Amino acid sequence: MNAYTTLLTEQTGAVLKITANRPDVLNAQSRILLEELDDAFIAATKDESVRVIILAGAGKHFSAGHDLGSPQEMADQKKNPVEGFRDEYRRLSERSSRTPCAGATSPSPPSPRSRATASWAA
Repeated sequence: MNAYTTLLTEQTGAVLKITANRPDVLNAQSRILLEELDDAFIAATKDESVRVIILAGAGKHFSAGHDLGSPQEMADQKKNPVEGFRDEYRRLSERSSRTPCAGATSPSPPSPRSRATASWAA
């Protein structure tokens, strides 16, 4: 797994736990968190030793939803500007259509050994 700035990963046997680690903003889903989450899911689906993925949130809340204004998100938006709602929608749509995290589905059907793709944990 890569080093992430917004996620923690821990593998115990065949179980990989991915934790959104932004409890100070209730694990609000910034662009950076979503891209790291996509990367972590892609890496996990390619790793034959991972049979189960648990997605959790650090702190009291799993997630407050999309990050619309934390200091980190505002700084990221200045570095990576988009031209209005349509541009942002297009960027989100392109990302969700190419990654296995979208809809918590695997990029391929389960193997005969059966792989759980996602499990939600609070």
